Amino acid sequence: MNPRRGLALGLIAVGVLGIVLTLATTGSVRGYVKDHYTRAGSQGGAEVYRSSQSPAKVAADIQREHEPADRRVTPEGIFLRYRGDYVGVQPDGRGSRITLADENRGYGLFYPYVGGYWGTYSGPAESFRGGGPGGRRQVRARLVVVLAALLASAVLATPASAGPLLSDGDAAELAQSLAEATAEQDVCYGWRVDVSDSSGGPSGIDVGSGAGPGIGVTDAENAGCTRVVELFGSVRFTCESCEADDSSNATVVSTLPNGPRIGDLEALGLDGGDLKGDDGDVVLANMVGALPIVAASKGAAPELEADALTGPTGAAARDRATGSPRVPDWLRESWLALAVCLLAILGGVWWFVSVVLSDRSAAGRAARLAARRRRRAAETDPPAPKGT
Repeated sequence: MNPRRGLALGLIAVGVLGIVLTLATTGSVRGYVKDHYTRAGSQGGAEVYRSSQSPAKVAADIQREHEPADRRVTPEGIFLRYRGDYVGVQPDGRGSRITLADENRGYGLFYPYVGGYWGTYSGPAESFRGGGPGGRRQVRARLVVVLAALLASAVLATPASAGPLLSDGDAAELAQSLAEATAEQDVCYGWRVDVSDSSGGPSGIDVGSGAGPGIGVTDAENAGCTRVVELFGSVRFTCESCEADDSSNATVVSTLPNGPRIGDLEALGLDGGDLKGDDGDVVLANMVGALPIVAASKGAAPELEADALTGPTGAAARDRATGSPRVPDWLRESWLALAVCLLAILGGVWWFVSVVLSDRSAAGRAARLAARRRRRAAETDPPAPKGT
């Protein structure tokens, strides 16, 4: 066999073997959770598991093995969305509670955190944040924040706003969650993102903290804060005719020993480079919401307490998940490896066909050359003598 044909067939074989191995080793997030964590019971039709590791470590491990289609990060938990499966990782004493549910059950159980992000949203209803004394406390606190913002708006005759990225409602919700974390950990959390839009969109400083939207951790309202963690970011939107591309970045500044760093957020799939995207507001909320849970996971702040998951009631009970991921998890996770293998197969087929055609062309040329030589030999050789 022509050595080049053998190499081409070998390349095809490598591609096929790569696809087989990729598909054989690509499991599901459900299987990963079952294999790596201890079953602790069930809740509302969902499976509950336990880990001695911190929520940030558990969530990072799960995401490293199975990249989620979407994520929601709050001080009370990290929630991962897959096609058909939801995973919630929340503080549980000195470890983590992992809740594994299908889409319908997961949206109901995680509604206080993912409601309006991954589906329809009719409001917190009575059971916001799981109901009970803690839930009612948070509802009352949220109402206080909203009423205070409205009162300030009326007095000052200017709308309360955190800045050009977060809406007023999202900024108030994020500030409230930080205030609750501050009350438990004695750490002041905040964010400050400089936004510049050359295309004419909103520009300015998006700032906030547990003291409220528009209030930085270094402002007078936070004068008593000595333990501080703040997310700093920069977003640059360029004009359509500009040669430069949009850009964004983020970093974390902390006065805590072994406090959160930007690398800790990146381990959770949160990248400052995504602040410039269409979902930059969600990215910002996730990055800031991750600060308290990361601080606790690193031992820089006390452990947080997560409310029980009981699901919504009233009008909110009719809300459902929407926008389910269309791409299967295995394809989203392994598309690059599969693409490389497919290219190897296609390259091998093209190479093999090229070699075959080249060999046939060479054989044809050789046959034609031999024929011409025979004709020439017949023309130059003297005729054989005739018999007598």
